Amino acid sequence: MLYSVILYLIFVLPISFQAYKRDGNKLLFVKIFNSLITLYVFVLFGGNAKRLILSITDGEIYLMNDVSLWIRVTYFIIYGVVSIFAVVQVIKLAIRKESARVPFLKIIPLLWLLTGIDKYYAYIAIYDAIPSRLYLLISNIMFGFIWGGVFIFYSNRKVKEFLHKTE
Repeated sequence: MLYSVILYLIFVLPISFQAYKRDGNKLLFVKIFNSLITLYVFVLFGGNAKRLILSITDGEIYLMNDVSLWIRVTYFIIYGVVSIFAVVQVIKLAIRKESARVPFLKIIPLLWLLTGIDKYYAYIAIYDAIPSRLYLLISNIMFGFIWGGVFIFYSNRKVKEFLHKTE
């Protein structure tokens, strides 16, 4: 995760600051939230893409013991592709590309679902126990609030205007 933060701070943030300078201090709130959301998604799914590649080579794919191997492999492939796609879209959003907004909005429900599944198996890997249904319910509701907030943010008219100014 640390390497994802460093990569974002070194490569993505300076480019996004260059794009932000074009209109001065207008829409400062949108600029700050866009940067925070893109950092969150970049770190979450950039780290997951690396972890998924390493888990296949390390045999960590076998942690999901309660499902068949072909479901595990399919999940890892889908999660890897979606993670890479999300990272690419977030980089485009960070540098104010309006063309990335609609595809990113369309994959948010999938990101919510995959994040919930990932956290379920992370809990099993960390605590070596199956989480309670209450924990699953509360954690998925919390992730729903996070992804719902991201969806509402990028659906906002001001964000559309902010991203549209450079294209």
